Amino acid sequence: MKSAYKWISKAMLLFMCIFFLAGCRSPKVDNKDDAVTSDREVVMTIGDADVTVDEVMLYLLQVKKEFEKYGGEDVWDHDDFSGGKKAEEVAKLAVLDSIAKRKIYVSKSGEIGISLTEEELEEAKQQAINYYESLEADEIERYHLTKDNVIKSYKEFNFASKVENEMISEYEPHEEDINDILMANEAYAQLNAVDEKRFLRKIRVQQITLKTHEKDDDGKYQPLPKDRVADAKKKSERVYQEAQSGEDFVELVQQYSEGDKENNGETVLAISALPDAFKELGDLDIDAISPVLKDEKGYHVFKILDYIHPTDDEIKNYQEQFNQWVALLKEEAIKTLKQDVVNGIYEEWKSDTQIDLNENLWENIDVFGNINKNTN
Repeated sequence: MKSAYKWISKAMLLFMCIFFLAGCRSPKVDNKDDAVTSDREVVMTIGDADVTVDEVMLYLLQVKKEFEKYGGEDVWDHDDFSGGKKAEEVAKLAVLDSIAKRKIYVSKSGEIGISLTEEELEEAKQQAINYYESLEADEIERYHLTKDNVIKSYKEFNFASKVENEMISEYEPHEEDINDILMANEAYAQLNAVDEKRFLRKIRVQQITLKTHEKDDDGKYQPLPKDRVADAKKKSERVYQEAQSGEDFVELVQQYSEGDKENNGETVLAISALPDAFKELGDLDIDAISPVLKDEKGYHVFKILDYIHPTDDEIKNYQEQFNQWVALLKEEAIKTLKQDVVNGIYEEWKSDTQIDLNENLWENIDVFGNINKNTN
């Protein structure tokens, strides 16, 4: 369930960034009480804009579906979903943030000269109709959604999206800022500094393995008994000492190795693909004996037989793949920098905007489209 919550967090971050949908009609209420809350009652005021009950219902439906998509229908039963908050509390906070962002962006559209064209309005309308028709009948009934209000919501949503997209497109990050983000990527920082010919070499080695783990039926390595592990360590140290003193490595392979003895333990390893436990092999000279190295399988001693240097085609292929990867990293870095600037502008707008929440009303609205019958 923990991994599912991570997925939900990502989904809700996206939900909050794009300030999803809004606008529909009256919420479901408890019919036992004649004095029901009006669907036009104000839940919150953002600047000059009132957000009524009917306007939050589609948001609540969307957030409910997102949480259940990644966490299952029982996601609402967990008392500590995030930082001591229940899932519903986190979901409703996302709804409030999304509504606030949309309203503030739309309110600022006139100042920066942005509006929707007739074509964009028609596109928003068709998107809304497609979405409305994709809903289940019980969802429409439970949240009292209407096609007209969904259309209105989509138009406003697309309007706000255009405001943010226009702001993003107008900002061009400085090259040094992009490079700072690239260098903060550990993999990029390492690969950008490598000698390609050296990095792409392969090593022909002979290997002696003393096992500390064996695979179970599920293919996972499980530890051997402690006495077997201790024995493997002692043998590996003995192998190293004997190899260093000049003993024939092939004979040592046949005498001690619990790994593959075919071809006298000889294999070829790509330096670029060496696990961290074996990285130092690429720095050893031909005929050198490695120190005892340990990984999830056991203890290992290697003899370096030869280095196989990359061909021109292999170097060219690597450079092409590396450049493609760097291009993607730069694209993401630019997006990040642009979004940071836009987020900063939004935070300024938000700090200058009066936001009032009818807490009593909001606390009595749930993500299932219900309002407590005692809400006034």
